[in-house]
Amino acid sequence: MAFLQQLRDPACTAIGEVGIDLTSNCSCAGQCPKPAECRQQVTRDQVTTLTTVLQGAVVEGGGRPVIIHCKDGGSGRAAQEALGCFRRVPGASTLAVHWHCFTGSVDDIEAWRQLLPNLHIGVTAISLRAPSTRLALGGIDPSRLLLESDAPYLVPTGAGVGINSPWLLRHTLEELASLRGDNLYLLASQLNANARGFYSFE
Repeated sequence: MAFLQQLRDPACTAIGEVGIDLTSNCSCAGQCPKPAECRQQVTRDQVTTLTTVLQGAVVEGGGRPVIIHCKDGGSGRAAQEALGCFRRVPGASTLAVHWHCFTGSVDDIEAWRQLLPNLHIGVTAISLRAPSTRLALGGIDPSRLLLESDAPYLVPTGAGVGINSPWLLRHTLEELASLRGDNLYLLASQLNANARGFYSFE
């Protein structure tokens, strides 16, 4: 498998992002004749892919972090489906996991942390919009947070309009520090250390 060959490449530092996106449209050309069935098949395919990737990460990953994508428009189903994949793969609970662009809740974090002790939460501009996600981010140990730009998407609040870039991360950092009541510079130092440690950056 090409995927496993890439995992054996020493230049590979992480796996993903991969996961469950329940907002994706089907691949039918034109009008879909059976949208509900098609949507279910897309979800099954994503579950199969994520399960396969997790199996590869356990066997061939060499401790590399896995970056997980969960998107569903706020229902929480994507996170439940993804967590189910982790439960079905022996050894997956030992993986280092980066939940990219977190938009979940306190309950989501508790459920994931019970199974995945090395879970880190990625914070983007959109992570700071929903009240339930803001509440969750306010209570997370700062050593478990990772700051993300998700450029060129998701321009942070207060950064104007146009294309997002990593240069705008300060806006997200400032909003996160304000939400948590943290010192801006201490939080920045902590988040920098988190990223370097989690991804083994020199």
